[in-house]
Amino acid sequence: MRSKKELAIALSNLKPLEKPKLEFEQYQTPGEIAADILWIARKDITDKKVVDLGCGNGIFGIGAALLGAKHVTCVDADHDAFETAVGNAFYLHLPVSFVLADLSKFFQTGFDTCVMNPPFGIQSKNRDREFLEKAFAAAETVYSIHKVESGGFLDSFARDHGLESQLLEEYDFPLKPTQKFHKRRTHKFRAGLWKFTKGKRNKTGQSEV
Repeated sequence: MRSKKELAIALSNLKPLEKPKLEFEQYQTPGEIAADILWIARKDITDKKVVDLGCGNGIFGIGAALLGAKHVTCVDADHDAFETAVGNAFYLHLPVSFVLADLSKFFQTGFDTCVMNPPFGIQSKNRDREFLEKAFAAAETVYSIHKVESGGFLDSFARDHGLESQLLEEYDFPLKPTQKFHKRRTHKFRAGLWKFTKGKRNKTGQSEV
């Protein structure tokens, strides 16, 4: 990809999830926002091993592959999302690995970078924490989307895990009416991109966070 605009066009053309499921808190990341996030993270993506937890239609994993990641693994527990993501990667002839598994059964580690848009824990309490803990264990650097209002919790949660946290960017994130109880055509909420990195160790072995 020669530019962020070119990346955004490619990602916007991916097939979205046809019927987002409430229990998985599935909501589509717009191509322009996904491209901006990946462009920000590109130095931690190009020539790196990347994982996307809860990949949905594969937008972040596929975007990472387009930016020259060494290897990409996409993980999702929903069979329909899995098939959509596989189809999107196949259409673009991208060598992306896919894992159909519940997060609790995914134990791969050794990734350089995780880029994800996890559940916010609205339908299933603490689901966002489960995704973060898994990402922290799987990768050295984590880029993750969360509600801006969760900033205090995210900073504290990162410190508890010996990590540094940084809010890199904020977005007006559109939520389209995908469920019967959604009344508005589009609901926007303020979302932020957080970067989590493992702190350096001093001579005593303590984390310098």
